[in-house]
Amino acid sequence: MKRNQREIYSKAVIKPVILYGANIWTSTSNRNINSIFKLQKRAARIILDAEPYSCPVPLVNLLNWIPFYHESYAIRRSLLLQRILGKMPVYLKQMLKLNSDTHNRSTHFSNLNFNCLHYKNETEGGRTFTVRSIKEWNNLDKDLKELKSAKALKKKVMNNLLNKQN
Repeated sequence: MKRNQREIYSKAVIKPVILYGANIWTSTSNRNINSIFKLQKRAARIILDAEPYSCPVPLVNLLNWIPFYHESYAIRRSLLLQRILGKMPVYLKQMLKLNSDTHNRSTHFSNLNFNCLHYKNETEGGRTFTVRSIKEWNNLDKDLKELKSAKALKKKVMNNLLNKQN
């Protein structure tokens, strides 16, 4: 099988499987995250016909891939933008409350930032999807929060991640 065919197969079959539960996997232990990342590195070695124990970082960079946990970072942001744009199921709207939903004060970011519950440490719920997503979103630049498309946001975040990686 040629390299381009292996790349297409990887994008069509392997990547969706890895990303399917990425938002859940990224809230688990580092051991679980590393086991998923090992699959991604192994796929890069197979696509490029590299030696089994060769360093995966140059291979991943050669394929212009970013680690799956960084890609899940972009997916979470696009989900929160969809919440702001009103394109989200009711149960997620109840989980992800904007600051403007909880108080009457009109501040600069009340329609762009989310109200986050505070936990003393990660074992009490600090690593949950809701808490992590909200903290990451509230730290995002304002120009990204004001985009009108979740696709555009995901693309910009992914490009930023690729630029940082290279």
